[in-house]
Amino acid sequence: MKLVPIRQRRFDRAAFFADLEVVDRSTGRRLAGRSLDLCRGGMGLFASGFVAEGAPVQIFLRVDEGGRAVTVRLNAVVVQSRAEEQGAILGVAFDSPLTPAAQPVLCDRLDRQEG
Repeated sequence: MKLVPIRQRRFDRAAFFADLEVVDRSTGRRLAGRSLDLCRGGMGLFASGFVAEGAPVQIFLRVDEGGRAVTVRLNAVVVQSRAEEQGAILGVAFDSPLTPAAQPVLCDRLDRQEG
């Protein structure tokens, strides 16, 4: 696994925990998971199975917003992948950084943690 030093990251990461589903866009394989951290450029997560580095994925993130469940869809590429006993720890880079216009729920959460 190739680690990216913090000084090379464009965005600060914040702890962020939510249930999710990872779909490998090249195979259609679906995996349950849980987010670990989030930034405007990507996310760290645990997935119930291994996904290779370079794989294009779609993430369906389930977030509570004002007492109602909201599903956020994100397109990304796996940039780090480490097999674990019960799945894998993945680092993904979003196809485009999160913006308040495109992903208001996630940007609001990030802004609240930074402030």
